[in-house]
Amino acid sequence: MKNCGHYIFLLLFFSVSSLRAQNPSLAQKRYDEATKVLQAGDREKAIPYFARVVEADSTHKNALYNLSILLLESGDPGKALKYADVLVRRYPDLPKVFALRGKIRMAADDLTGAFADFTKQNEIGPAYEAYSGLGAIALQNRDYPGAESFFSKAIDLFPESASAHNDRAVARVQMDKELEAMADFRHASLLSPFEGYITQNFGLAYRKSGQFMVARNLLKESSEKEGTVITSLNLLGIIEVQSGGNLNDALAWFLKAIENEPDDLISLINTGAVYLMLNDIAKSKKFTDLALSIAPDMPEALFNRGVLYFLEENDPEACRCWERASEKNSIRAKRFYMIYCNEN
Repeated sequence: MKNCGHYIFLLLFFSVSSLRAQNPSLAQKRYDEATKVLQAGDREKAIPYFARVVEADSTHKNALYNLSILLLESGDPGKALKYADVLVRRYPDLPKVFALRGKIRMAADDLTGAFADFTKQNEIGPAYEAYSGLGAIALQNRDYPGAESFFSKAIDLFPESASAHNDRAVARVQMDKELEAMADFRHASLLSPFEGYITQNFGLAYRKSGQFMVARNLLKESSEKEGTVITSLNLLGIIEVQSGGNLNDALAWFLKAIENEPDDLISLINTGAVYLMLNDIAKSKKFTDLALSIAPDMPEALFNRGVLYFLEENDPEACRCWERASEKNSIRAKRFYMIYCNEN
């Protein structure tokens, strides 16, 4: 009898807690509060408010949708996927719900799942988001003709998308369709003139075609836009080196990048490399060692440090650096190790 009473109590307790979890009126009240926070512009702060809505009603469609998007934006695709899964299961006919989950899966590096969701979305109803997602997957897989096709379909559905024009241009650059790529970049720039990544990609396209002057001007422009300051400054320095320009001019760009972000690895490595080219061994060691203090296994920094040891006639340490860089798949380090370190 005691056992029966115990189990009855557990069943009753489970039933009561389930009822408490589904309280539509409380959920709506909390949803109104969450919406006000979101409308105030604080998207991060809105997340726990929408979570409280789902606590009151685990199937609240709009709360689930907002949580999926907000958590994805905040860099937590794992949590976003939990809510997106409920959305797909409970509301499969909700417009673009599969495209949303596909985007979340892609952010979580589940390309197979993302591909399936984007494809399912287009079977239900073609969507710009789904075709863009398929194009992004094709780009990652270096399927440039496929990427071009998918982004073209995305543009057909949403001609005003700057990102789709930019991404199709990236695919076309890899296919050596220079004129079409330039037209896409130009169109994207007109649609979204303040996006630094578009201007930067436009500059990279001109760099690839050997038109360094135009590339410099575009990269200078993108170096003043949010999100592309450091990469553009480094690219400006690299162009000076690759085009046979003044090494001191290249150095100035790299140092400017470090001024903006002192711990940026690429800037430190590039600065050390240029000082090495200028035969300023002391400064080259300074910046290379700074990079290695942040990332001890960075293959590019290890390779350069090996060269510095070699110039100082410290062959054992040079070989140690090149061997470590080789383990990180540095082709140059493997070559140097084979030439200078293997015993004959």
